[in-house]
Amino acid sequence: MFSLISSFFSLYRIWFQVGFLAILVGFCAYEKHTYDKYQQGIGEARIKELWNKEKVESAALTVKRTEELQKEKDEALNQANEHRKALLAVAANAAKSNRMFDTSLATNLATESQATRDALALYTSTLSSVLSECQRAYTGMAKEADGHAEDSAMYQRAWPK
Repeated sequence: MFSLISSFFSLYRIWFQVGFLAILVGFCAYEKHTYDKYQQGIGEARIKELWNKEKVESAALTVKRTEELQKEKDEALNQANEHRKALLAVAANAAKSNRMFDTSLATNLATESQATRDALALYTSTLSSVLSECQRAYTGMAKEADGHAEDSAMYQRAWPK
């Protein structure tokens, strides 16, 4: 009888050992899975942190570059305005010279003798009119050309390098 009981307990003991080993292996597998998941969570958090840091740095660089470009644009506009003012002063000076030229021609025509020089006076008057018109047209064209040249130069100075 004792042998029967001891054989029963030995089977029970083997089953107990097998069950314990199965539980132990299951527990180890669960812990390994939990540890891997924890490590992945750490890696994911680190990657998110690096990603956010890069986004912030990129945004800061973009803002800085935008400010630099804005400053270059403003400087180019200021230079263009100063150059435009200088061109307007030159154009005003040309207009003043034009008026002085017209006045001197008119004075010369008025002081000439009226005797036999009527044909010469008519020729000079006509020539004066034609030259005055040419000078006015040239002055207007020069103003427009200077404006276009200044706009082109402004765009070239303001263009990002």
